[in-house]
Amino acid sequence: MITAIIVLVVVFVAWDSSALPAFARKYETSCVTCHEAFPKLNAVGEAFRINGFKFVDDELYVKEEPVELGDEVYKRLWPKNAVWPADIPGLPPLSIKFTSQYEMDLGGTKAARSQFVFPNELKLLGAGRFGDNISFFTEIGYSQGESGGHGHGGPEGGVATSMEGWMQFEDLFGIEDKLNLRVGTVGMQEFGLFNARDHDRMSINPYLYTTWSMPAPDDHLVQGILGGSGEVEGNDFTIHAQPGIELNGFGRRWRYAVGVVNGNGSVSDNNSEKDLYLQFAYKFWGRGFDGSTGGEGSAMGGGQPWRDDSLLFSLFGYRGTGQVNIIGRKEKDNFWRFGPGLQWKYRDLTLSGGYIFGKNNRPYGAISNDSVDSEAWFLEARYVAYPWLFPYVRYEGLKLKLASGIPGLFVQENQDRERIIVGAKALVRANITLALEGRFYTKDERQTRGLAPGQKGDDDQALVTMSYAF
Repeated sequence: MITAIIVLVVVFVAWDSSALPAFARKYETSCVTCHEAFPKLNAVGEAFRINGFKFVDDELYVKEEPVELGDEVYKRLWPKNAVWPADIPGLPPLSIKFTSQYEMDLGGTKAARSQFVFPNELKLLGAGRFGDNISFFTEIGYSQGESGGHGHGGPEGGVATSMEGWMQFEDLFGIEDKLNLRVGTVGMQEFGLFNARDHDRMSINPYLYTTWSMPAPDDHLVQGILGGSGEVEGNDFTIHAQPGIELNGFGRRWRYAVGVVNGNGSVSDNNSEKDLYLQFAYKFWGRGFDGSTGGEGSAMGGGQPWRDDSLLFSLFGYRGTGQVNIIGRKEKDNFWRFGPGLQWKYRDLTLSGGYIFGKNNRPYGAISNDSVDSEAWFLEARYVAYPWLFPYVRYEGLKLKLASGIPGLFVQENQDRERIIVGAKALVRANITLALEGRFYTKDERQTRGLAPGQKGDDDQALVTMSYAF
């Protein structure tokens, strides 16, 4: 059965096996220089990204020369008689990523036990630099199915489009590396623990700690109890990138980012408050965040680029305000998330874990005055069996202390869940990945809509995904 699935996926999407992404073209190097198995970055790729898409001594490695927008002498004529010179990439720095997926419902609760989602995801990506001190990133995406996008795609059977991008102004006030300003869709790599980011994950399924949201009450039951009609909107916050501004910087061993964002994750904010976030990481041993190697190896790595013996400590915090609308009664839900993470890399093995605490002061507005505490955690391991094969496993959970008597939650104070994500990703080519993954819940106390009180759904699944980029 699995063999047949793999053959079908390869037939549908593996035709462009010789294509190379934009940075591979610019530096004439393989994708594995910066990635374990894309999008998962190795230490070289992390340093390249953090440095604004450039290597230490970048001019030694560039093979595609940029186009100058003005002569160097213009710097002396600025500001009265010239525009500050810059450059743009010699060729449009665009890449395309295409993903197709086969989904199998192991729990037997969905209308179709299996389905092809072709395509599951299509993205147009652009990234690069404008001269010495400005970098940029753009992403336009289309996704469908449960696992589309970064874990925040369309609903099951639906379609979602996304548009993200930012520009970063670096080395402000002449302070090299320590003070950069990013404007646009911020938090792509900074929302969450540095050792566990959805934009940099190995697995198909996103992290539970970034994607869970407060269980929603039942609209009709609320309207019947409180009287009247109208919308019932709770605080559905999840940890994902949003419009805002960010300050970030790095040294050899440390990296930080602090930012201000809309708070509801969309272009149009639904309240006047702005949310704050921070991320911090400190790395013991290994390749530095600035790309330094301690005198060993080059900026572009060596023969085993996935190896980076190191210990990394991470912190993530978020403080926000959500608007709760219960049949015209609008109230604020102040909430926060905070926690630590650790990652240990030794030769071919990576072990990682994290714990995120949270509190929502009043997520159900007029329905209940009670606050809700949350605890989310994960433990994961991945191994480089071969340079092209990466098995992994993750055990993660969520614990919620909900108020009793919330209409639609069936007087159930707990909706805890725990699950195992197990899979393997293979590099068919440097720019083509094939992944097989299973999701198995060991505990799931969520109430599924449409089922009787106390009756649980079964959300176990298996996925086979093929992605290519060029």
